[in-house]
Amino acid sequence: MLAPLLSFDDGPSESTRPILELLAEYGLRAHFFVIGMRAQEHPDLIERAAAEGHMVGNHTWDHAGLATIPNDGDLLDKLVRANDAIAEILGKPPTLFRGPYGMVDARVERLAATLGLTHMGWDVETQDFSAPDLETIANAILGAGHDDIVLLHDGNGDIPSGPNGRPKTVEALARALPALRDRSP
Repeated sequence: MLAPLLSFDDGPSESTRPILELLAEYGLRAHFFVIGMRAQEHPDLIERAAAEGHMVGNHTWDHAGLATIPNDGDLLDKLVRANDAIAEILGKPPTLFRGPYGMVDARVERLAATLGLTHMGWDVETQDFSAPDLETIANAILGAGHDDIVLLHDGNGDIPSGPNGRPKTVEALARALPALRDRSP
């Protein structure tokens, strides 16, 4: 199937497992940019994602807006702690990162490069964190070209309490993936 690259930020969470199941059902590989402290809470999901061929990347330790951190040491700490959490689970650190909120500038990229990290942005923002209905999210996925990187969320970013999942994202994927399959040559 020719499909855009799906990427998920802010997990892992209780939504990650059903997302992995949908990706497996449709034979898709995705990129998961994980929050370090959440990776420590759900190492089984990180292991599963990697074992199933998905890329696991760094999304900072605690969802910090990197370009807003004035001290280089503090900024690096957010990335190092997440790298260490992922490496502890997978046996190696990630090579890609995505700055929360897209807050990445030349200084952030330069500092991240000292850790062997390259930033990965996105082409299509699904607004799954705020979209009022499933069709909006599903249509954003379906509107992406096969070379596009689609930004989705499997967790709730920096919301520290309460459920940490994205059931609306799971449902939108369940609606969009059959249509992606059907439009492929």
